[in-house]
Amino acid sequence: MGVDQTYLEQLNSNFDLGIKLVQKKIRKLEEEIKACERYISHLEKNIQSYDDEVNQLKDKCKVILSELKKCQDHLELKEEALVIQDNRIIQLEDTIDKLKSCIQELSKSSNKHSEEEEQPEEENMAIPDILINIATALDRVEAYIDEDTSFNPKNTLNVIRISLTTARELMQRHAQDAINL
Repeated sequence: MGVDQTYLEQLNSNFDLGIKLVQKKIRKLEEEIKACERYISHLEKNIQSYDDEVNQLKDKCKVILSELKKCQDHLELKEEALVIQDNRIIQLEDTIDKLKSCIQELSKSSNKHSEEEEQPEEENMAIPDILINIATALDRVEAYIDEDTSFNPKNTLNVIRISLTTARELMQRHAQDAINL
C-alpha cells in the first residue's frame, strides 16, 4: 500500500491548518473569556457599589423613621397642650361673660338706687370707680387670653372679686339705708 507522498503532505498540511485553526479559535475564546471576566468584575464592582448605597439608604431610612417617630410624639403632645389651652380659654371666656353680667347688674342696680335716693357724693363715686376697676381687670384677663403674659391673671381675678365684693357691700348698705328710712 503505498500512500502517495503528496497525499501525506496534504494530510499534514490539513492537520497543521486544523491545529492552527483550533489554536486560533482557542485564542479567540480565551479573549472572549477574558472580556467576560472583565465584564463580570465590572458588574461585581457595580453590585458592591449598589450594596453600599443600599446600606447607606437603609441607615438613612432608619434615622428618618426615628425622627418621624419623635415628631409624631411631639405633635401628639402639642395637640394635647392645645386642647388643654383651648379648654382654659373657654373657661376664662365664660368667667369674663359672667363678670360682665355681674357688672351690668351692678350698674343697673346702682342706677336704680341713685335715682331713688340721694347719696353722699363720696358713695356715688365709689360704685363707678369699682366698676371701672372691674372693667379694667376684665380687659387684662382678656389680654391674657390673647397671650399677653406680662401679668398674673390670678391677681387680676382677685381684684375683680374684691371689687365685686366691695360693690355688693355698698349696694347692701344702700339697700339697708333705704329700709331704715
